[in-house]
Amino acid sequence: MKIEVYASNTHVSKKDMDGKVVVAVDTLRAATTIITALHNGCAQIIPVEDVEKAMELAANMQLNNAVLGGERNAKKLPGFDFGNSPLEYVPEAIADKTLILSTTNGTATIARAADAKRLYIGALINATALVEELVRLGEDFTILCSGTHGKFSTDDILTAGCFIHLIRQRKVPLELDDLGRVAEDLYNRAKKGVPKALQGSAHFERLMSLGLAQDLDYCLTQDITDVVPVFRDGRIVLQ
Repeated sequence: MKIEVYASNTHVSKKDMDGKVVVAVDTLRAATTIITALHNGCAQIIPVEDVEKAMELAANMQLNNAVLGGERNAKKLPGFDFGNSPLEYVPEAIADKTLILSTTNGTATIARAADAKRLYIGALINATALVEELVRLGEDFTILCSGTHGKFSTDDILTAGCFIHLIRQRKVPLELDDLGRVAEDLYNRAKKGVPKALQGSAHFERLMSLGLAQDLDYCLTQDITDVVPVFRDGRIVLQ
């Protein structure tokens, strides 16, 4: 199995992802929020890059139980129902609803991979379930990390390393690119204390400065759920 890893969505074009199996990663926090919302009964998620388009779409879907979620620079958008904290998306708030989501990095990553042959959403909280699906599928795949504002983000690379580590545990022969090798090594060094390993990294510290320690604890806990979201026909639904 050949795995390639990209450090940021800005490192690829839509054409680069065309026809590939892709895992979109944004551990802090969009991917974790998507996974959590679906785990808690959300009917579907429509990722939208542009804030104004998201608001227009929500207005047109009012009769269909639509809600708005999203952030810019880690802060909830004005007029939105939810921010980008996975802890907001509890069953009583999100069950059976359509979530229209727009975030700084994560929804842009999904847009870059929209023409993929198959597009999964992955994070630490669904790592084992995602890996089991990828092993079952048995195809080469790409891990597309969101990064932060176009830059390398340690949390996403560590998550990619987690996926690689779990696949290797299943005795699957692997061919990794250089970033995949670095990611696996990072995870192996950090797996006994992921939050500690991320201390000092830019995105982690930014969220800490905003008082989001509970979000970080949740996002960096492995295997909370067995939900595997997949992007299909413009919407994210359960696998």
